[in-house]
Amino acid sequence: GLGDPVLNGKSYRIFPTQNPYRLRSGRVLAPVTLQSPGSTDAPANVTGWLAWEKIDSVLYSDDLGKTWHLSPGAIQPGRSWAQWEPTVWEQSDGSVMMFARNLDVRSLADGGPASSQMLTWSVSHDGGTTWTAHAYVPLETTSSRMHVVRADAERWILIHNDYRGDTFQEGRQNLALFFKRGDGLDFVAGPGFTEPG
Repeated sequence: GLGDPVLNGKSYRIFPTQNPYRLRSGRVLAPVTLQSPGSTDAPANVTGWLAWEKIDSVLYSDDLGKTWHLSPGAIQPGRSWAQWEPTVWEQSDGSVMMFARNLDVRSLADGGPASSQMLTWSVSHDGGTTWTAHAYVPLETTSSRMHVVRADAERWILIHNDYRGDTFQEGRQNLALFFKRGDGLDFVAGPGFTEPG
């Protein structure tokens, strides 16, 4: 009955990040990032709202939205402040994948992420109720919101920037389609559909 959910005694704001996704079971997942001031592990050179604790999560409903529940979500181990904008999809075995942005805005020289650390992933084996800790997606890219959609029975498309950037949001250009067949993380860059710049 409260506007802000409470996890482990701490209140969070809800930031909805992508469209809801309906699993084969009928469960509806709404990807969100939970936010609360006061991360205890943010580096000294990350300040303000960027240093808030953030958790990539989902709200889930098993009755078409009449009631909703909150998953405790996922974070990068030891980096409670660096999560942002998850998207989810269901795999053939019923597990649910989550991709999200790494919100570490520091340059590589200041301790920030390399281009191979701009996106993170987690998996849920219980319909989005719980998630593994975030790990890095093996893809060199920039930090930008992404979305994953099904192309057909076998193929998935990741819509993201096909650009390698070692600075946060560097090169958020050349929007491209990345393709994969089957389950897992093996997206391969396909055609760009916007020009650089």
